Amino acid sequence: MTMLINIPDELSLEVANQYSIKNNTFIDKETGEICDKYETEIGDVAQQDFLPQLKIKRWDNECNFSVRLVDDTPGVPIIDTEKEKIKYVKEKIEVHFYKTQILMHRSTYINGYEFEVILKEKPATNMITYSIQTKGLRFVYQPPLTEEWLVGQVYKSRTISEVTETEIKDSEGNILLRRPENVIKSWAVYNVTSRDNYSLFGGKDYKTGKAFHRFRPKAIDANGWEVWGDVDIDIERGLSTVTLPQDFIDNAVYPIRHASGDTFGYTSIGASTDGYNPANDFDGCGVFTSGSAGTATSISIYHVDYDAGKSGNMKGVLILDSDYNIISNGVGSPVAWDSTEEWVVSSFGTSPSIAASTDYVIGHIVDTSSMGWAYDSDASYSEHYDSSNNYASPTHPTDLTTYGSVKMSIYVTYTPSAGGLSIPIAMHHYKQQGNN
Repeated sequence: MTMLINIPDELSLEVANQYSIKNNTFIDKETGEICDKYETEIGDVAQQDFLPQLKIKRWDNECNFSVRLVDDTPGVPIIDTEKEKIKYVKEKIEVHFYKTQILMHRSTYINGYEFEVILKEKPATNMITYSIQTKGLRFVYQPPLTEEWLVGQVYKSRTISEVTETEIKDSEGNILLRRPENVIKSWAVYNVTSRDNYSLFGGKDYKTGKAFHRFRPKAIDANGWEVWGDVDIDIERGLSTVTLPQDFIDNAVYPIRHASGDTFGYTSIGASTDGYNPANDFDGCGVFTSGSAGTATSISIYHVDYDAGKSGNMKGVLILDSDYNIISNGVGSPVAWDSTEEWVVSSFGTSPSIAASTDYVIGHIVDTSSMGWAYDSDASYSEHYDSSNNYASPTHPTDLTTYGSVKMSIYVTYTPSAGGLSIPIAMHHYKQQGNN
């Protein structure tokens, strides 16, 4: 008779307080707000044995993602808990699951989960393999900036003179774009269809539609040698891998911690930063297609403290994609920004009308340079930039330039007409900092 792999009866106080137990699976008691729900399971409720699996469910399981270690090492695992950690322990390998906080940008912290694989001795391969299952999600790879930009290209009227994996600079040394090391070769994960805010009507709040971010893992050997792992996701095959440098596997001093230190962060915010945002220039993102007709309430953008200590004012600007004209009443009221990283909301004095099934570009304009904003690379969207505009009296940015693969963390909130509930460009309706 095969022995079941069971969760022990005695748990650490921290784990007992944080999780409930169902079918040999840990269920996190923390689920966020009702309208923006996230659920986390450690194990698989559909199986009798405890399995080294993490499952993330968003918006009442409308979308989910399961990742399970493919463990072919010999022996029967022991399941244990220590403080806040859930442990899957074998002779050659251990897996630790625990909650963590992740720093994004300069001061934004988000909640997340660590799926840590520990190698106690040299493995047969430099690749750690997972089986995966997903529902209703779109995975967007975040490449090094060297794969998106070249020296000599022009970005926002500035000629690029230096490109590294993490930064691009102009000839004056201004950093135009920044992508942290743990975001290079990572994955931004979005709802396939929804990026809406239905909470005003008792429904779900999808914000930007981003469900979570799978960050790039960093492995550390017993002597402190650190290397980055490369994450690959193959939805069709149902597999994900983390590949470590072979030289590291051959020469590391074991055990290796975070051999696959997969970190999953709950966030609606882009993980990269655009910091070159000159005064009086229109900067926006599109294309967003409306659902039903309605009236807009505000434009919100996630501000990143790109140039420490700077402050200024911002106005939201909503334009039609068809001719790049500002819609009637489509300029929002001024709102101040400073070093605080948060959603900055520019409300409309008179609510502009939104036409049904119409393409829009959501933008903003500032009176002071260096208002940084968050974004993810995404070929489905592009940045729309006009260097000949005016903060005091914004004009139609009809001579704008577009730059591909930019999904700005920006959105419009609007109220649909009576009987309408489809709100594809509405994301959120209040300021927030960090993760909800």
